[in-house]
Amino acid sequence: MSALRKLQQRWDDMLPEEDGDFLESTAGKEWLEKSTARLMSGRDVMKPNPFGRDGVLVISQHLVESVANHLSANGGDNYAIERILIEVMRRAHKDDVLYQLASEALGVDEGECRVVQDLALEILSPLAEEYADAARDDDKAQSECGF
Repeated sequence: MSALRKLQQRWDDMLPEEDGDFLESTAGKEWLEKSTARLMSGRDVMKPNPFGRDGVLVISQHLVESVANHLSANGGDNYAIERILIEVMRRAHKDDVLYQLASEALGVDEGECRVVQDLALEILSPLAEEYADAARDDDKAQSECGF
């Protein structure tokens, strides 16, 4: 095969199939995979423009809104999102983007986010005396029994 024919074949292989569905082609599947990863990383998906800068096809905020709509439509009482936020705050990697996003979700834009810790303190503080009484009763019972 001549060099020109090989180049022509490579060019023809890169062109999308005209008769088929783009998403069924190899190029379509690759584009969909890369674009999905791009949206999930918080970046917009662009479309080519032969006369200048690429245009925006989908902004990343659309994915955020879709997830929010999905969560509100599939509500439930397992509180998974809340548990995720608590776990992120518990790990407290303050330089991590997850910590920063969780802080923002909890309403703290700058500085250390102690919302979860403060809520835990509010829950536990009124129960401190009840715990102390139970601990004293337990200690007394153990000392009377000898074990």
